[in-house]
Amino acid sequence: MLNKRVWGAVASLVVVAAVVLYLVLGKGAPRTGGESSDGSATGARSGSSRTRDQATSRSSIRGRVTDAKGPLANATVCAATRIDVTACATTDAQGTYAIEELSAGAYRVSAVAPQHRPGRFADGGDRTRAWIYLAAGQVRDKVDLVLRAGVLVRGKVNDVNGGPIAGAHVRVKADDSWATLGVVIPTWSPPVTSDRDGGFQVWVAPGPVEVSASADGYADGGVEGTAPTEVVILLMPEGSLAGRVVDAQGQPVADALVEANYVDTLRKTHSDVNGAFTIGRLPAARYEVSARAPNGYGQHAGLVEVSLGRQTSDVTIQLLAAARVSGTVMLGDTPCAEPRVELRDVRTEVEHVMISDGNGAVHVDGLLPGDYVLHPRCHGALSKEEPLPHLTVTDKDQSGLVWKLQRGGTIHGRVTTEAGTAVVDAEVKAVHGGWSESATSGDDGSYRLEGIEPGIITVTATALDGGSAEGSLVLKDDAALDLEVNTAARINGTVVDARGRPVKGLEVRADPKEAKRAEGLSLSSVKTDATFEIPVRPGSYHVYAAVDWSHPIEPGVDVTVAAGQAVTIQLKVPAQDGVIKGSVVDSTGAPISDAVVTATTASGFWDTSFAIGWNEHPTLTAADGSFAITDLGPGAYTVTAARPGAPPVSQRDVAPGATIELSIHKGASVVGTVTYSDKRSPREIGIDLRDEAKTFYRHEDFLGTKGAFHIDDLPAGVLKLTATDPERGFVATSLVLKPGETRIGVALVLAEMVEVKGRAVDDKQQPLAGVFIVVTPELSLVNMMRAYDNFLHLTAPDGTFAIKAPVGPGTLSASSFGLLENRERCQAEVKLVVDGPKEVGDIAVRCTKF
Repeated sequence: MLNKRVWGAVASLVVVAAVVLYLVLGKGAPRTGGESSDGSATGARSGSSRTRDQATSRSSIRGRVTDAKGPLANATVCAATRIDVTACATTDAQGTYAIEELSAGAYRVSAVAPQHRPGRFADGGDRTRAWIYLAAGQVRDKVDLVLRAGVLVRGKVNDVNGGPIAGAHVRVKADDSWATLGVVIPTWSPPVTSDRDGGFQVWVAPGPVEVSASADGYADGGVEGTAPTEVVILLMPEGSLAGRVVDAQGQPVADALVEANYVDTLRKTHSDVNGAFTIGRLPAARYEVSARAPNGYGQHAGLVEVSLGRQTSDVTIQLLAAARVSGTVMLGDTPCAEPRVELRDVRTEVEHVMISDGNGAVHVDGLLPGDYVLHPRCHGALSKEEPLPHLTVTDKDQSGLVWKLQRGGTIHGRVTTEAGTAVVDAEVKAVHGGWSESATSGDDGSYRLEGIEPGIITVTATALDGGSAEGSLVLKDDAALDLEVNTAARINGTVVDARGRPVKGLEVRADPKEAKRAEGLSLSSVKTDATFEIPVRPGSYHVYAAVDWSHPIEPGVDVTVAAGQAVTIQLKVPAQDGVIKGSVVDSTGAPISDAVVTATTASGFWDTSFAIGWNEHPTLTAADGSFAITDLGPGAYTVTAARPGAPPVSQRDVAPGATIELSIHKGASVVGTVTYSDKRSPREIGIDLRDEAKTFYRHEDFLGTKGAFHIDDLPAGVLKLTATDPERGFVATSLVLKPGETRIGVALVLAEMVEVKGRAVDDKQQPLAGVFIVVTPELSLVNMMRAYDNFLHLTAPDGTFAIKAPVGPGTLSASSFGLLENRERCQAEVKLVVDGPKEVGDIAVRCTKF
């Protein structure tokens, strides 16, 4: 299922995303735009039409776009639904626009114009009120936007072989944590179009920026940088998938929401009147494909492979009986303007987010029967997690539910320079009770933080140029706090090799040497040339170049900068001009011309056997099967080739300058069933497979198949396989597969889990609440901190826990990460043998600062 995460275990989510991203087929896929602020997919394209409101009365949005000088002509204004950009208009000489012929529904409106950074409409200037809810035939006017001056990001969109792509749609991303209740979800600008040479220009706020491009016939692709900058975006040929959504009787389901999910690539569409759907512009990868309707939820059995430049057809999703749940979120006695309600399936840890319908109303379709924990949130309300309401869902709809939230305290004030000038777009943040609330200062420097727990609160402000301020107060209900930022410091420099030649394209990071509170995460600058410029708070830093976040290039340089000081340094790195050449052939020695080849270096943060890295250098084989991977630094690389219908093949410890041959063979298949000893079938199972050399890993889920599974494109040799019922069972086995073999009749019997109880305590024997508890079986193929395994629990206020664990030897792990306030990491591991219900007593958890 989709959106799998564990509340309270932030660090484990990073592990989950990275492990899945690099251990499934499709490793060469470029990172894409992902999900927009409203849950929509950037660049998503549907080959089928959603069932629309057939009423003859259509709706429209009208307004005006201005800047500091007045009306802004020739700005592009777009209205976007939760799926994609629906319609756009261009402003006239008076800055007015009208987006006509809209269906009833919810829209976000944004604008982009030359010389100006993108802007998004906020009702009444309140950034938490970003949605416009249109009724049939409604004309919503005064949807006005004010755009600010921006800095230039210029670039080119090319195909993977270097040819220009004309007519590509280019967007830029920003993060808006205030408007999303502390959940950082990206907001994408309206698109600008590349010219015949693939060139484009877009203006943004200075600082970190992500740029995404989409074009007909290509999968979306993107790059990151630090504006102002110049970038090149390479696009791969697209893949697509098509299929049907049907009910339990095999009848078509119209207007079902269909999602294709591969880590940071999420595409959505709706089925048409025949239940048919098509999703395009997909990178080559294996996708979870699911569908939901008001009274049904289903997902395709196992992963769906999407191949480079091809369409995967006949994807059938059969819905299981499910329910629609709706209600209202109240802030005191007033409906919440923009509520967010998260539901977590207690059994599977799958999370769902309810859709806002306006005026506090929310709903979610397709909830499978089960027990759910709800976390209703509203801007201005306290964000306490306890007590959280529970909801038992059957296959019957539930409506009229009401969740009342308590209003929190408010901190407001202005952010100014030492000279009293307003600081615009400063990030203002308050940390309280394990949560953070943030806001951005307005044109007059004003800010407003709401939903703060009473107590001693520290507020920080960080300006775009790196200037900073900090203040504290005792909050009861409402308090004012003005913040005066100091003059920013700056670290500038160049990156060169041993011979003094500029080295382009690396990331430069500055790590504070004495981190405090929420500070301490690296600041970075990404340029396509060999220069860097990092605005920082005054202090001491370790500055170094890096290939990506997990591959620093040492030694770096230690610098100390004072307020207003600019320090210029030079970083020397090994030349990044290495080349690995080779060819890809099939089992007969014939060249393969459609393989994606990547080169990665292992990261010490992860299991080194998996050769995980963010910088993969993807390339395509030529007609004769040859390839060349360029711009490599010194070191050992794992080179992997993947093509449709076969398992990927890798060669480790390849140094630049080498020439290699990779041979891809037809994959094997495994077909089987998973049951309990009494022949009961689980509602859903997760299958994990890994080879002995740990160069191959696959995870696939099967929902509603009565325990049946079928997995293709597996490598020959010894494969370890585990099956997990998220609620009650675990089993492990090994298989020896021949090339191209189809192994049928694999019958696995789940061993039911038993309860393990205990208590987490610190070194003074005091109970620890909110500690993440997980039991990993000795036979498990991956760390069970993955969210889609339910061997987990958070300790209660008295430190106690009671979890379900698989029978057999394993490891009980306890961990917590105080990322926001005390920057404390607590960890413990205990070996144990689970042979029945077990009481493990006190688990001593050691906590250290970081």
